[in-house]
Amino acid sequence: MKKIMIVWAVVAIILVGVLTYIGFNIKDNNKPYKSLEKELESKASALIGEKPGLLISLNKLTVEDFNNNGYPVEMTVNGDKCDGYVTLSKNISIYEYNAYIKCNNYTTNGYQN
Repeated sequence: MKKIMIVWAVVAIILVGVLTYIGFNIKDNNKPYKSLEKELESKASALIGEKPGLLISLNKLTVEDFNNNGYPVEMTVNGDKCDGYVTLSKNISIYEYNAYIKCNNYTTNGYQN
């Protein structure tokens, strides 16, 4: 009985270790994509600050909108070509920017074509 408990404890420890390793590995692999999302949100904020009229005519900014208005965005992450957009919404008096990208190896939750 004691040997079975020891075996189960070892199996549980190994399982927790493997799952933790996998989780950290996925998180590390997603960092460059999260960085691109933050860059898009930052450029959207700067662009709307400079050209607030865009907010009236658009509810989302595409990569083409950034490039056409002097805010070029490099949409490649480690050789992985991406496309994306930033949605714009106003919450009371604060603007919210949410970036969505789609790459071959990563897609933001909620991305819509």
